[in-house]
Amino acid sequence: MKSVTEILERCAKCGQCRSVCPVFAELKDEALVARGRLALMQEQIPLSSYRAQEIIGKCLMCLRCEVNCPSGVKTGQAFKSARAQA
Repeated sequence: MKSVTEILERCAKCGQCRSVCPVFAELKDEALVARGRLALMQEQIPLSSYRAQEIIGKCLMCLRCEVNCPSGVKTGQAFKSARAQA
């Protein structure tokens, strides 16, 4: 199992996750796609903040971003960790 840091560093910020994310399709908020959530985690914003909880909590955990990621980012593992911290 990879560390969250390794997962965050693997993201190339290509935006492929945007094209498959049902939350982004509905709300059109860049923070709500995988690369936005990963960036939030990289910035070390306290996951206890209301906005961070909103961003992490709106993920449906469908893992379409993970399945379609050309860099192989394990978003499910990272988001489960973020939810546990929040």
